[in-house]
Amino acid sequence: MIGQVIFLSAFFSVVAAIAATVTTAVVRTGRDHRARMAERLRWEHDFHDLPQRDRVCRHQLMGEFKQRTCKHRFDCRECETHAKLASSQPQTAAGSRMYHRGHTWVRTEEDGTVTVGLDDLVRRLVGVPDVLQLPAVGTQLEVNGTAWRMRKADAEVRVLSPVAGVVVETAGPESDWHLKVKLTDAGMAHLLRGAEVQPWIESETAKLNLLMLARRTSEAQWESVLAEMFLNP
Repeated sequence: MIGQVIFLSAFFSVVAAIAATVTTAVVRTGRDHRARMAERLRWEHDFHDLPQRDRVCRHQLMGEFKQRTCKHRFDCRECETHAKLASSQPQTAAGSRMYHRGHTWVRTEEDGTVTVGLDDLVRRLVGVPDVLQLPAVGTQLEVNGTAWRMRKADAEVRVLSPVAGVVVETAGPESDWHLKVKLTDAGMAHLLRGAEVQPWIESETAKLNLLMLARRTSEAQWESVLAEMFLNP
């Protein structure tokens, strides 16, 4: 009898532990799913609030279209036109940088992770951030969701994530990179690469020069310059 009591006690303890683990996993999955959906909805709203000049298709920048506005919120993975045009482009060399329209770069590493940093144009604009709010290791990122936030001269901006994955390492404000990410979605068709990069950089440099000329007098105007460069409408 005592043996049966001990066995049943142990059995129900194991069952309770399994149930608690499953419940925790379900709750965490639900919370993560809601967070991802919130990021996607936010970006869909933000994208449609961007001025038309900031929604230009990458293939217009390349001269392949006279005029074309992106219909997929900079997620070229959903675009049949991009898939057809990209099939004739040379493959990106391993270890080279690819670029997101929100001014981050991505580099694939030998261990399968990717490194993410700010591109040279906005690094020169911002310098070393006064405050850098990086996600915790283990955070799930979504394409066009929040990668990190930073503050410079009382202007705060939200940096868009160029990839979907889990943060495995972070680096501080003076580093030339800020995140290492283990991808959960290997699709990176939305990132600019190769011959696409220079026309985009030239277009963004021209935009920045116009913004700085028009809005160079006040702190509020400085904040709006940063917002436009980082696609924060």
